[in-house]
Amino acid sequence: LQGDKGDVQLRLKCKKEGLELVDFATVEKLGKSHQLHTDFNPPTPDTIHHICFTSGTTGLPKGCVLNHRNSVSYCVATQVMGRKMLSSFSLEVSNPINNKDDVGEQFRYLAGLPLAHIYERAHTTANIMGGTAVGFPSLPGVQSVVDDWRVIKPHSIAGVPRLWNRIDQGIKLLLQGYNLKKKSPSPVDKLLI
Repeated sequence: LQGDKGDVQLRLKCKKEGLELVDFATVEKLGKSHQLHTDFNPPTPDTIHHICFTSGTTGLPKGCVLNHRNSVSYCVATQVMGRKMLSSFSLEVSNPINNKDDVGEQFRYLAGLPLAHIYERAHTTANIMGGTAVGFPSLPGVQSVVDDWRVIKPHSIAGVPRLWNRIDQGIKLLLQGYNLKKKSPSPVDKLLI
């Protein structure tokens, strides 16, 4: 965020709203200057990471205890399998984390679900762990996903059937009455550009 005019304007806008915008390099510097105490008790693989509850829509909410082993194993599996699907990723000893695609761009991920959703929480954690740039929706729900998709141009996005069905409906609506023989730009091009 340092030095860019757009970022300066964003900082000023945040300040006007009573918020402070901090870039990640600053967060890292703060972490180095505020080291954990020597008596810090790091988690073990069996330490509880979090408890995830169902929404309760089909009965009483149920909680699932997830430990650090669960979380780390998911993140590692996502790194290995996800990168193989997105690029010619190979794990090299000199570069254990590859956060670039085949043309050298940093991987980008769009969080398509609320962070309260375990599927989204796991994907966001795995992407942050792998050095992927993570974008969050500009509006709640699925209203802004297509607009955010245009801006972020993600390599991946996690979604549930409701999200994909909404996108499918939007595309079908754009294609209604479209003459495929016509030589004009496709409505789908307008959607994705």
